Amino acid sequence: MAGKRVNDRLDINASIHYHDRDGKSGPVIVPGISADVFDQQGWTLGLNGNYLLTSRWLLSAGYKYYNGDMDSSCTPGNVGKVFEKATVNAITLDNVFGGCVYRLDGRANMLSLDLGYAIGQHSSLNLGVIRLTSQ
Repeated sequence: MAGKRVNDRLDINASIHYHDRDGKSGPVIVPGISADVFDQQGWTLGLNGNYLLTSRWLLSAGYKYYNGDMDSSCTPGNVGKVFEKATVNAITLDNVFGGCVYRLDGRANMLSLDLGYAIGQHSSLNLGVIRLTSQ
C-alpha cells in the first residue's frame, strides 16, 4: 500500500494484494475434476480517498478490482446449469448448506462510499454503502 496526503483535507492511497490459499479438499464427486475448491489464488487492486468535510465529518470513497478464483454453491437440481454456463475448476459436496460448492475464475468490481462523524477524540459513527458486481 502507498498513500499521499495531498493537502490538509485530502489523502489518497493505492494498494495491491495477492492471496494464495490452501484449503481442505473435499470428496471427489465428478471424476476428472479436482475437489480442491478452497485452494484459491487471486489479486486485488485498490484505490481509496478520504476528504475531511469539516473537523468532524469525513467522506471516503474507494474502488477495488479483483481477479482470481471464486467459490459458489449449487443445489442438486441446478448443478447441470452450472456446468453449462461456467468453467468449473473444482467441485465437491457442500457439507454446510447441502448440494455442492465449486471454484471458478472470476472478476469483481467494488465501489464504496462512507461517511463518518467524530463523536469524540477516539470514537465515531460511520455509515457506508458498497456496490459489488462480479462475473
